[in-house]
Amino acid sequence: MDNITELNAQKNIDSATMKKIREHANLYDSSYDKKEFLKNVSMHEQKIILMNSSKPYEVLNYLDELDLKSSRLLLEELNYDEIKHIISLFSAEDKKRFYATFSDLSLVNQFISQDKNSHVYVQNLSFDRKLDLIDSSDKQTEVATSVIYESMPYEERVSAAEKVTDVNASYTLESTAVYNETQETLSNEEQQTTETEQVQGKQVQQEEQKEQVQEQPEPEQEEKTEKEEKKEEAKQEEKEHPEEVEEELVNEEQSDIANLSSSQEVTQESALDVLEQFQEERNKCEKQEIINLINQNQQIVDESAKVM
Repeated sequence: MDNITELNAQKNIDSATMKKIREHANLYDSSYDKKEFLKNVSMHEQKIILMNSSKPYEVLNYLDELDLKSSRLLLEELNYDEIKHIISLFSAEDKKRFYATFSDLSLVNQFISQDKNSHVYVQNLSFDRKLDLIDSSDKQTEVATSVIYESMPYEERVSAAEKVTDVNASYTLESTAVYNETQETLSNEEQQTTETEQVQGKQVQQEEQKEQVQEQPEPEQEEKTEKEEKKEEAKQEEKEHPEEVEEELVNEEQSDIANLSSSQEVTQESALDVLEQFQEERNKCEKQEIINLINQNQQIVDESAKVM
């Protein structure tokens, strides 16, 4: 084990040691317990086994289950060409399982970015898996983010965008064309919803106003109805009790005559009062005129006496 730890710490290994590592790596395919074999070799030998195996998914799966610090470092250091080589050896089933279950989300994003057919296998991933992958992305795996986000139905896109927590992942998502298209659609829908709510609000208000108007009584119509009801009642009483109706009519006529006579008497008395007032005023005016004439004649007599 100490020897493995020393080898893992070395960046550059001499050719003799590397030759021994390669020879030992060839024993992997014939080993009884491949997972245990990988556990007891250095990360350099693990990489040689991974890059030379005809079943790289199997090797990756064992390394994932071992979850060794050295193995994680090995996977993080896989470059573009190495990933592309491994993908070329994946079967359709390998891709399906790798994208759905592999624990290193960053590595999965790198594989999706390099796999030209990744959209076929990403399509059927669960929403939670897609969200986790997007939340683990960065600028280097923007292609993977775009592929995953585009594979989601519209409703899931809106939800996923709200649930991304990583800052780098959020920036990466916002830089994709499909995200911008989704946000534009969402903005248009919100505007349409607002306009619809405003229209519906006006319609409700108009309906309420109509109901209030309809609930208000119509005075003329009610008055007319009351008159009609009284007429109908009178007709009904006339049919049922003609004698009482006739007597009531006679009483009403006599009452009207008495009221008219009384009114005429009041009118005549008022006329007499006015005539008496007029006569009194007339007498006053005549008396005043007589007094004025007497005064004038007296004045003339006085002036004549002075002249004499």
